[in-house]
Amino acid sequence: EGGGLGHVSPRPDFQALVYPHMLGVVPHGDCPPAFLLAATDDAGGGDDPTFEPAELGGEVGDALARLFLRFREAGVSVELHMFAQGAHGFGLRPLRSGPVHHWPERFLEWLDATCPPSHLRSRPRSADSFVTHGRL
Repeated sequence: EGGGLGHVSPRPDFQALVYPHMLGVVPHGDCPPAFLLAATDDAGGGDDPTFEPAELGGEVGDALARLFLRFREAGVSVELHMFAQGAHGFGLRPLRSGPVHHWPERFLEWLDATCPPSHLRSRPRSADSFVTHGRL
């Protein structure tokens, strides 16, 4: 009745953690499926003065691998993509080349397999939906 948001769950259908900073989280069993992504040469938050890589117990790649294991231990569906090169902030800009810049396609493949379109309220239609064409 009324068509408001009262019938929509606040729980997300999925989570995509792309070079995340909150690597110390402890997932619980009812977390939504997770897509984890980073580059092993990511040394941290770049110019962010509040980010301390030492707090992660190693580089971002190592910490993300540990987070992946915590999701698995909690029984949460999780997929991890670690690229050898990409550093921090590789994002969506089509300015570079290499495997890391195809991550939007990997994400959409995971999304199709994990959360079929009939289960989602909305979704990107193609990897082009992610590309910013340098307008960041």
